[in-house]
Amino acid sequence: MITTMNTTDENSRRGNGQELRFVVDFMAGRLATWLRVLGFDAVYLGRPADPEIMRIALTEDRLVLTRNRQLAGTERPRVVVLESETVAEQLAELNARFRLVHEMHPFTRCAECNAELVHAARSRARDRVPPYIFETHAEFGYCPDCDKFYWRGSHWTAMRRNITLLERRT
Repeated sequence: MITTMNTTDENSRRGNGQELRFVVDFMAGRLATWLRVLGFDAVYLGRPADPEIMRIALTEDRLVLTRNRQLAGTERPRVVVLESETVAEQLAELNARFRLVHEMHPFTRCAECNAELVHAARSRARDRVPPYIFETHAEFGYCPDCDKFYWRGSHWTAMRRNITLLERRT
């Protein structure tokens, strides 16, 4: 179950063409990574910094995701308190509330830094990925912010399975 500590209707807000954007506190770091894998803009602060989280939420129009009930309160806009401890259950909570599966664009963001991935010419990946990967893959994604390459390997297959499970839960 998700508890939202305000009266803002996020679904009607998004009806105006706004996409879901999150700021995730240090208690839910793995969730931030998975939101990025699903293609959502998810800022993650890896340390306790409640004032900074609230500043980011307000200035960048983001929903706060936390397990910290003390962070929530009636004066705090759009704080979502997650009840579940596991990432799979947290994603299920968010999906039930915000219909994530209808808005996700998997594998379009960097799981590390949250930047949008771009297509990389295969030649650009030549000396940047393991030789076997270069020889067996034709397409690569690239993060221009943290200089990381992505490809459809065994991790991609495992993540795709988890995404399919999330989709089936709806």
